[in-house]
Amino acid sequence: MYDVYLNGRNDLLVVPRGSPVPSDLGGNWRKKKRAVRSVSELIREDVQRLGYHLRSLVERRALLATDPRTDEVALGYLTSFDSSN
Repeated sequence: MYDVYLNGRNDLLVVPRGSPVPSDLGGNWRKKKRAVRSVSELIREDVQRLGYHLRSLVERRALLATDPRTDEVALGYLTSFDSSN
């Protein structure tokens, strides 16, 4: 399970459930109400390697502008939500 946070610029931060926001990221992170049960392979690898996954909305928009055929899996979108939280 993972916790999902957004900041003022709608950047996405995914951390293992119960873990704090990494101090080196700083900023004003708002926790989403639902915990995520499963994530894409890209996000899972980042969380295992770095302890978190960070995705910038600006970078994602630039990627979509250059290749509109980019699918959700390549972008690392969340795949399902857990509504029990």
